[in-house]
Amino acid sequence: MRNTPKFKTTSKNHNLVFAPTKEHYEAQVWCFNSGFKISYDLLENGTKCRIKVAQGDNISYGKNIYTANSQQANESVWNLYLQIYNKQNVK
Repeated sequence: MRNTPKFKTTSKNHNLVFAPTKEHYEAQVWCFNSGFKISYDLLENGTKCRIKVAQGDNISYGKNIYTANSQQANESVWNLYLQIYNKQNVK
C-alpha cells in the first residue's frame, strides 16, 4: 500500500484538495470489517472537533483539534484508516 495521499486541484480556485486513493478505500473497508469505527467528536458547540477511534468498547481520542468539517480533519481520518490498516497488516 502506498502511504502518500493524492491531491487534485479544483477548477474554481486551484487550491489543493485531498482525494482518497484506492488504498485509502481498501484500508477503510478493512477497518470496517475489523470493527474499527473512526468519527469526529464535536467540541465547542460543534465548531471544533477531534478524531475518535473505537473498536468495541475501546475508545481513543486524538490530541489534535480541527475546525469541524475541515479538509484537514477529513484528510486525517482517511490517513488514520491507512495507518491502522498498515500497522495491523505488517508482513
